[in-house]
Amino acid sequence: MKIPHFTAQVNAEFWAQCDDLQEAEPVSLIQPTYPSTSHANHEQGRAILYALLEADGSLSHLTIIRRATPDLEAAAIEAVRHWHYKPASCGQKPIRMETSIETDFWFQY
Repeated sequence: MKIPHFTAQVNAEFWAQCDDLQEAEPVSLIQPTYPSTSHANHEQGRAILYALLEADGSLSHLTIIRRATPDLEAAAIEAVRHWHYKPASCGQKPIRMETSIETDFWFQY
């Protein structure tokens, strides 16, 4: 069986491997506000977001990868877009990396 040759897309980015990875650390995390309409309608759930953690500690490319109700998703994105991290690094060099972020909206009894 012949294995086809892999060709990267023209706009693809190269991400070098790092043997000395230092994980990112949260600096400022704002908790999502439970939307009052969602609370009144007894809506609960978990939204999971994909993001790129940039070398400056900011988040970009926020995308929902596990859906909740539209109001809960909007609340999650609104909070997370203000988060800031001490970036991940390879040795002493800050690097960007992919991450997923879970935001939960559950009633507490």
